[in-house]
Amino acid sequence: MSAHTREGIESTWTPRNPWDGRGVESERAAPGNAWAALQTLLQAMVAGVLLLDALAMVLDMNPAALEMIQSEDGLVIKDSRLRALRASDDLRLQRMLRSAIANRRAKSADRILAVPRRSGRCPYLAVAMNVPKTRNTPGARSARAIVCVIDPDQDVPLSEHALRSLWGLTNREAQVTARIVGGLTLGNAAQSLAISEAAVRFHMRNAFRKMNAHEHAAVVPLAMRSAGGLRL
Repeated sequence: MSAHTREGIESTWTPRNPWDGRGVESERAAPGNAWAALQTLLQAMVAGVLLLDALAMVLDMNPAALEMIQSEDGLVIKDSRLRALRASDDLRLQRMLRSAIANRRAKSADRILAVPRRSGRCPYLAVAMNVPKTRNTPGARSARAIVCVIDPDQDVPLSEHALRSLWGLTNREAQVTARIVGGLTLGNAAQSLAISEAAVRFHMRNAFRKMNAHEHAAVVPLAMRSAGGLRL
């Protein structure tokens, strides 16, 4: 296993199939398929989510968190623990994690941390929350804290399916809207769909009408919210 050092913090996390629940007390006694439903939601989230045990060791993480860790751009895993690259940031991170695990009373500002990134992009926003104690399952390590990591620079994937479902757009209207909101020019959108610019304008006008928006600037927030922060 290779090890990479960044400002004194060693990244030794071995990627595996994320969020499979192995070794974690998962409350599988929940009614029906509640655990499977929760796994599906976590897999789809754009935000990174990590489960920590009582020793602040990482039990599991969703795919978004794994991508952040593998990029080594602000956060890494060392000795199975979530660490910040810079020592000063890591000190604050560990203090926040210990407070969440112990469920200490803390101001809201003490449960959220901006983690600077080596790339110079917007800092990650890390939020730590306590997980209440439950009856231990033999051989399982109970989760005691959950950490949510948000990348403010990350674009929320725009789902054509969501556009069709929420506003009744046709396939072509959804395709055009997704491309224009995603930053393509009329010409580029037309080229990618093998249609004319006039056709792009036609479909956008229909989409505007169905989304009750009168201009491009109004469509952007409506369309971006349609994904709800999920990888649809």
